Amino acid sequence: MAEQVVKSFHLHKQIPTVVLRSWNMFGPHDVSGRAVPRFIAACMSGQPIPLYNGGRDSDDFYYVENYCKAVTLALKNPKAAGEVFNVGTGGNVTVRELAEMVKQLTGSGSRLEILPPRTELEKKPRKTRPSINKVRRVLGYRTSCSAQKGLGADDSVVREKSLA
Repeated sequence: MAEQVVKSFHLHKQIPTVVLRSWNMFGPHDVSGRAVPRFIAACMSGQPIPLYNGGRDSDDFYYVENYCKAVTLALKNPKAAGEVFNVGTGGNVTVRELAEMVKQLTGSGSRLEILPPRTELEKKPRKTRPSINKVRRVLGYRTSCSAQKGLGADDSVVREKSLA
């Protein structure tokens, strides 16, 4: 609905708008309840890393630097006006793989706690992956930072959480 309102302003009021659909972004100052900060906190305190549904859900986890790049391209390119773009890496990482990356980068001995699904809906693993073909084609977007590099980018994400 919100996208349609934004598109309506573009069409009827000639306001140059663009919608960027961010996938599963992480980075410094992230909300503590999200996966990456929770996994880092567990690793830094030696607590188990809970993986509901065995960590089988998957998503396009990506570092905020990529989103900033897409925002910059959208602001500078008149072809972006009135368009909607998915932003991410186009990749797919399971929650378990993400937890293992965080564990490796922190050097933690935390164990992965394989848990059952919390609800009936969680029994079937959720798998999302954005198509970023349009943002590549129209804006020339290319990812500059993988999830693993973002987690360890100058150790900024891991270091920020360990100092908290």
